[in-house]
Amino acid sequence: MRQELIKILHKNLRAMKDKEQLMVGVVGYPNTGKSSLVNLLRHSNATNVGTEPGTTKTTIIVDIDKKVSMLDCPGVIPKTEDDAGKAGLVLRHACKIDQSQVDPVPIVLELLEKVQMIDVLKLYHLGQYKTGQEMLQQLARKKGQLRQATVSIADAARTVLRDFSNGKFKYFTQVPKHGMEDDSD
Repeated sequence: MRQELIKILHKNLRAMKDKEQLMVGVVGYPNTGKSSLVNLLRHSNATNVGTEPGTTKTTIIVDIDKKVSMLDCPGVIPKTEDDAGKAGLVLRHACKIDQSQVDPVPIVLELLEKVQMIDVLKLYHLGQYKTGQEMLQQLARKKGQLRQATVSIADAARTVLRDFSNGKFKYFTQVPKHGMEDDSD
């Protein structure tokens, strides 16, 4: 795969007859593998990678070879009409869960509506539940997440969000069709 991508980059450079060097920017959502792609093409650990948002804090120029350089950029999140503020940022892995000032419970309740219950039951080894609140109470009891002798569903919700962020949930969304229309008519 690495060699094929480098060949494509060199082919694009050759197509631009007046250019001697190609500079390619890698831009996208946080935690989607931008830095990993740069490291793959460089065939070394030229940039830091991590599971926490914000690992790449500034744009970094990495020379892939003598003729191709890449810009590894921090993650960007385009604002959309349905953006749910901090909740949307948390679900897009754009802010650190433990440092977020948002209540995690409503975010997890929204997330639980989108994932399969069977996957949640298997992941946490819980019994059937009727509501997201009930699931969080079971998880808090199981994990011993207590605050002043009562279960802390906020702590359980943070656990769920960390697990979601680390890819333990089978969850995806379809690519939006907006802007993907075929203009070849």
